[in-house]
Amino acid sequence: MRQFSVEGYTVYRNDYTEHTAVLMMFIRDALPQRRRYDLEEREWKSGRIETTVTELTIFLNKWLIHSVYKQPIVKDIQIQSIIESILCNCQREGVNYIICGDLNIKMLKSNSLNVFQMCMDVIFLLQNQLILSLR
Repeated sequence: MRQFSVEGYTVYRNDYTEHTAVLMMFIRDALPQRRRYDLEEREWKSGRIETTVTELTIFLNKWLIHSVYKQPIVKDIQIQSIIESILCNCQREGVNYIICGDLNIKMLKSNSLNVFQMCMDVIFLLQNQLILSLR
C-alpha cells in the first residue's frame, strides 16, 4: 500500500486486516535495515498483541527495534510473556534493542503496575545475567 509513504523512508507495516494498519514503522533508507519476521510475536487467543521487528545497523552496531501493540481488552499480565520472549530473542541475537509501542497498561491500577514491574525485573535479570557471563 502506498497510502502511507514518505520519500527517503521505508515503511514497515503490520496489518490486522486489509483496511487497518495496527503497527507502522518508518526507517530512513540510508540506514542498513531488514525486517525480522522470525522475531515477531503474535498473540490472538484473547485479543491482539502484535510486534513488528526491524534490524538496523548504526555505526557497525546492530539494533533490534520492537514496536509492540496490545489491545486494551487484553489482560495486562499477558504482555509479560511477550516481553520476556522479546528479551530472550534480543539476548540470543546479542544485539542492542529498543522496545516501544502502545502497551495499554493502566499504570494507576496496582495489578498493572505489578505487571510493569515484573517486565522491568526480567530486563534487569537478563542484563545482569549477560554481565555475569561476560566476566
